Amino acid sequence: MSKLNQTQTELLQILTNRNQSYTLDDLASLLNLANRSSVHYNIKELTKKGYIKTNPNNPSDYLVLDQQDTGITLLPLYSGAKCGPDGKFISDYETDEIPIPSKILKFEVSNALAIRAEGDSMEPKIPANSVVIVNKNENEYEPHNPFLIINNNQPLIKMLFIDNSKDLILLSSYNSKYEPFLANSDNFRIIGKVRAVFNFF
Repeated sequence: MSKLNQTQTELLQILTNRNQSYTLDDLASLLNLANRSSVHYNIKELTKKGYIKTNPNNPSDYLVLDQQDTGITLLPLYSGAKCGPDGKFISDYETDEIPIPSKILKFEVSNALAIRAEGDSMEPKIPANSVVIVNKNENEYEPHNPFLIINNNQPLIKMLFIDNSKDLILLSSYNSKYEPFLANSDNFRIIGKVRAVFNFF
């Protein structure tokens, strides 16, 4: 399980031991936080880390999960990863949340990022409009594996070929109708390795 900061630890204890329902304002008061948005942020962090989930019968209520079985976690879903050379910016704010069984990730939930693939250049392995799960902790170059990268401030899902001796980064697609192209080595970074693709969201 991912580590919690002091506020998240106190919030989890309150949610675990409560004998009544609390509003966000109630929780802010109990935690000595300035406003409810701080509570909302920490609740989202607890959810992402697999400690709690929303009560399906009451969206304002939260269920504390058995720490031996984290069950379902909600990942923030971002849009804008264009599977092609004309990628779009990743928004600073997620567009949605998707439920993912924590156990299938095979890595820390806190390192997971979900993003919607757009375009067909990574088909058939990554279909257009599929949801791609990325491990942000796996951000070192590997050949023959797809990665979420930023090139010229644009998010793209591509396979990589990097030749450090020539300062060369080549971005390629699964779909043969798209030609490989060079990345801008001065404005390039690897966000993480693609670990799963879902077509049913």
